[in-house]
Parts: sequence; structure tokens; C-alpha cells
Amino acid sequence: MKSYAFILGSHPILSYAEIINLLRVEGISFRELSYNSEFTILEIEKFKETSFQKKLGGTIRIVEIKEELKTIFQAEEVLTEKRLFDDFLAKKEGKILLGVTAYTSSEFGYAERNALKRLGVLLKESLKAKHSIRYLSCPSFNLPSIVVSDLITKGAEIALLKDGQRVFLGKTVAVQDIRGYKERDFDRPQKDLLAGVLPPKLAQMIINLTRSRETKGVFDPFCGSGGILQEACLLGLEVFGSDWDRNVLKKAEENIRWSAEVMNKKAPADLARRLRQADAREIKWAKVNKKGIVVVTEPYLGPPQRRRLLSAQAENLMKELKKLYVGFFKNLARNFPQIGRVGIVLPVAKTTSGLVFLEILDELTKLGYKRKAVLPSEILKRDPGITKRQGFLYSRPDQFILREIFVFER
Repeated sequence: MKSYAFILGSHPILSYAEIINLLRVEGISFRELSYNSEFTILEIEKFKETSFQKKLGGTIRIVEIKEELKTIFQAEEVLTEKRLFDDFLAKKEGKILLGVTAYTSSEFGYAERNALKRLGVLLKESLKAKHSIRYLSCPSFNLPSIVVSDLITKGAEIALLKDGQRVFLGKTVAVQDIRGYKERDFDRPQKDLLAGVLPPKLAQMIINLTRSRETKGVFDPFCGSGGILQEACLLGLEVFGSDWDRNVLKKAEENIRWSAEVMNKKAPADLARRLRQADAREIKWAKVNKKGIVVVTEPYLGPPQRRRLLSAQAENLMKELKKLYVGFFKNLARNFPQIGRVGIVLPVAKTTSGLVFLEILDELTKLGYKRKAVLPSEILKRDPGITKRQGFLYSRPDQFILREIFVFER
């Protein structure tokens, strides 16, 4: 088994859970070594780094750990010219790109920061007499992913990771496709900005959190313009969607076909028949009611908000939304008994007095749906990205309606 560090995105606990569940889905043997807000280190067997990275919405990079160092200062003596060419550099001739990135679970000390600055210069000096070297640096020691995608094919990104007192030396072997995500987010032909936009990365993460090894397809009963179905299709899953608004179904179809084309995938030939106009509280669909299908959805979260709500306003909003959500689950239990797993976004209102949640968990328990724990409870209890109800909290600083993500099993 080899050790790998997964550099986590802006919502680390959600990114971590996605990695763990996807490893289980793919039947990849692994052992957890450490987790912090910057990265997790896992021992993994029979692992295709690049193809696995493409399936992850919440992981920025994958780093293959080469060895554990005593201190960051030791990197200067370990990274000899021979070691660089034997274990790190992807390209041995012509212009070689080189970069150093560093991650820490706390902070780097003053001397450590100086050592990191010096390391890149020393590496360049040691190689430039015999080779054409271009060293790429960044004041934060965290090179942009777009730059790193060139580094790993034309040289190397050397990564130093500090977890408490432990220091690891590694080589970046896969990086997130930032261009692809931006293209699918901003360039897709049909957008529904008034209804809110689920980012492609987040859609991918919720799908990966929800599915199991038996999952063959995804059903989104609030599909809108097709963001979740778009990502499910790219992951090679069957897609089925419905929405009460007939107009958005054409948008969904166009977006799914477009994204499949730009990502060199195939959309279903009968895609139009996989999209149906229906109210999620009333829909019946025998073709979808089968094992191997999971629900992944973001229902209506309420009207866009430009400021914090008053507590009374938030309570009234949640009271109205509760009818929609509970009605949906009642219909799901009644007409889709074969679907055993649901990944769903619940709204959370940011108010002048704190957060107000959608209180439907007791009703869902009565209907037979319980929360699926992807991670051990001891991790969930101490992580700031987990709500008091053990949901994954997802938000941006400028948002006043936050997302709380759950996976339920029946």
C-alpha cells in the first residue's frame, strides 16, 4: 500500500467524507492515517490517482507521500539532483517546470517559512547548470491548481505537509480540473439564476456521498435546469429527473447533452424520456422505483435573501418549506419503496439571532428514514463543518440561506 495526502477544499469535512465513501463505492482498500482541516492522509492499495481525482468534487490535489521527514529543514538535504530525477520529475529533458507547495494543520514558524522560500531557490540552483529549469513560486506556498496541472506533466510540484509534529514529503500526482468545473458552471447554455445554482463541485460531492457500490442511477425530483443530473451523467450513472415546471426540463436536457459533449462523454439517447413534468409530492414513476437508484436533490430553498432574516421571518419561511419537504418524503415512501437512499439539501436561514434549521427529522424518522453516518461520530462531533444535527454545512460568506446536507437511508 502507498500513502497519499488528499488536499481538501473549502469544506474539509465534507470533502473528507466524499473521499471515504467513494473509496468504498469503488471497492478500494484503504486505511485512514490522519485528518485535519487542510488534508487527510490515507494508505491505499491499487489506486489510479488521476481517474479518481476526476470523480471528486471536494479534493484540490492528490499527493503521493514519498517519505516522512524529521523536520521541514531536512528537505534540503533529501532532495538531491538524483532523488529529484528518480522520484519526482515527470520530464527529464527540455524546459523543466518545478514548484514547491506546503500545507500545515496549524501554522509554519518563521524559520520554517524561510526554509520553504530557500528550498525552491536551492533546487533551481542545483539543477540549472545541466538543465533548463523554470521555478514557479507563490508567497503563500500554495500554487494555483491551473498552474499545477502544467507542473505535474512538465516537471514536478514538490509538496511538504506538516501535521502537528509530523512532516511528510510528497509529489503531486493529480489535480482538480478547475477549467472543467468553471466551464460547466458558467458556460452551460441554460441557467436558472433566480432559482439558485448548485455548483457542479457540490453536486458531484452529494452524489458521491449518497451512492453505494450497488448504485446504477440517480433520480432528482427537483431537477430544475439539471445541475445534479449533469454531474451524475458525467460520473457514468443513469439519470432520471422531474420538476413541476415544464419549461426547465428543456433546459435540463440541453445542459446534460452539452456537458456530456464538452467532457467527451455520452448523454443517454432517450434523455427526453428520462425527464418528466410532475410535482415531487405526487409523482409516480415505476421505471425509477427500483433498487440501484438513489435520490440526489436540492429542493426549493426559499426566495433569495440579501440580508440576515429576523428570527420570526426565518421561522415562517421554514414553516412553509416544511410542507414541501415532508410532502416529498411522504410521496417517496408511498410510491418509491424500492429507493433506499436519499441525498438531500435542507435550507438553513442565517438570522440576526443565529441559525434557524428546517425541523423535519422527527417526521422523517416516522416515515422510516434515518440519517446515514458516512464518518465516525467522534469526528463529526468535533468538526465545525457539522451542524448540531450532524448534517454537513455548506455555505459562502455572502450567503444568508445556507445548505445542510444529509444522506438518509430507509
